[in-house]
Amino acid sequence: MARLVVAASGLRGSLGLLVAARARERGHEVAELTDLRDREGVLAALAGADAVVLVPRRGNAWQHAHGAVVTLTAAAAAVRATPHLVLLSSFATGHGPMHPLNRTDPALLPGRTAAEREARSGRLPYTIVRPVWFSDDPAGSHALTFTQDPRTDGMIARADLAATLVAAAEEPAARGTTFALYNEPGPPLTEWAAAFAALRRDADDADDADDAESREAGPEAGPAEGFAADPATALVSEGRPAAGRGRDTALDSGPRDQPRVGGAPGPVPRPAPTSPTGGTLA
Repeated sequence: MARLVVAASGLRGSLGLLVAARARERGHEVAELTDLRDREGVLAALAGADAVVLVPRRGNAWQHAHGAVVTLTAAAAAVRATPHLVLLSSFATGHGPMHPLNRTDPALLPGRTAAEREARSGRLPYTIVRPVWFSDDPAGSHALTFTQDPRTDGMIARADLAATLVAAAEEPAARGTTFALYNEPGPPLTEWAAAFAALRRDADDADDADDAESREAGPEAGPAEGFAADPATALVSEGRPAAGRGRDTALDSGPRDQPRVGGAPGPVPRPAPTSPTGGTLA
């Protein structure tokens, strides 16, 4: 049994609640964080934590994704903890600025990219999960495929995604990886360790070239007030402007021969980048 922190909005029916429920089913002690501005609550939750699953709430990605990663990392340092950080991102991050989802809000892609980069460059072990469109299919109804193709698309059951986030927190083989996942016909995934072990490590992509387009100006949020000597207002306001850094280097250099785990051999499905019937991202 491990101590697992779920940082999410806490709304009824949200993915964060599914993650917390799955973790409890697996026998873990679970602490739920719904307000990263509550300094004492955050510090208490992270003290002795083995893993943190971050499900950023909707809205400003600079605050709720990047700022949350910075806050959790700073809080972990304050209590001398090194939990495994599992960050929920989005498949649209791999598609780049031309994907319709990234064009709905000019801050969405830069904020998510900055959150991923912050996780990779931070002091905590991490896993970054990029789900595709959500469905409400029952858990285990389909096969589950992991891919590191940056242009992937498809659908994923929320329950299967929650199971994956908890499995990533449990399995050392998931550390240092970024991957997308989707459902397809077939039996459910049961060999989690083997699935994570088949993925390419992000460190293998460390020499990929920077892209100026990913360094668009944006208010990179600092940790929530009280977690650093120079506190910003992450998760409260736009945060303090800071110079953009280089882009993240995993899953951004175009399609390659990628490991596909959990599904039948064949090309990664790439339907048009619009939500299939019933698919959502929330």
